[in-house]
Amino acid sequence: MGAGVKPRDVYGPSSSSQCSKRCQGDRLKEKEDFELRFKQIEDKRSIEKMELEGTISQLKEEMPLIIENVLKLMGLNSKPEPTT
Repeated sequence: MGAGVKPRDVYGPSSSSQCSKRCQGDRLKEKEDFELRFKQIEDKRSIEKMELEGTISQLKEEMPLIIENVLKLMGLNSKPEPTT
């Protein structure tokens, strides 16, 4: 073989180089799949977090009325009576 001519140029790609390329392709596909699954999970958790924050906000608004109703049911006045 002449200078600068490599065996793969003459005999074609070796099975090990083909495997290496295939393995690299497989690893790249696995990485892309993993990143996609990670993003989907992250998006789902973000949506769940927003829903929980909305529920918490709603409960914070309703809590004084709930407490007042419970105290009335117990026969207690939730608002202090003014003293004279």
